[in-house]
Amino acid sequence: MNQPCRCSGPGQCERAHRKMSQRDYELCSGNCPPERPCTPETSVAMRRLWDTGPPVQYREPVVPINMASEGSVRIEIQEPGLAQKMVNFKSAYQKWVEAGKPLTPPEERARRWAICEACEFRDKQKNTCKWCGCPLEAAGFFASMLGAPAKIDMATEGCPALDVDGKPAPRWLPLVSVNDGEVV
Repeated sequence: MNQPCRCSGPGQCERAHRKMSQRDYELCSGNCPPERPCTPETSVAMRRLWDTGPPVQYREPVVPINMASEGSVRIEIQEPGLAQKMVNFKSAYQKWVEAGKPLTPPEERARRWAICEACEFRDKQKNTCKWCGCPLEAAGFFASMLGAPAKIDMATEGCPALDVDGKPAPRWLPLVSVNDGEVV
């Protein structure tokens, strides 16, 4: 599984049984231009997603950058669609189960919630994270079906926020990590 990309460019991908956009091809092949960089890990993750799941269009957050008068940068993103939310939760759930289902201690959960509650990427009406689309206080539909807590309660999860360059910029980190099946 997860073999290198065999496509010669954007268009119909026989392997993934889906139409590949220019960005899909860049991510799958790892041939990303400097203005839209990607890492080998991203390419592997995207091929794994396309190989194991239903046809899912990768959707990067919409990141228009507006310079405010003070010189600060404002990022606006759109919450992911349902298919991407499912992929995000599946990944979080698998990590959490693999680590033995560790829960975030109450004091850390309160700290995380305070950060999320004040975060500009929180959808206040839905009380969800705009980066991953997950509910912040209670388990969402997918989680409740599996008897899982909200991602904020999973000790294996960290904040999914990115900076203006698309690099991870978490506001809180996982308490437990899983590397190659080993809990760290």
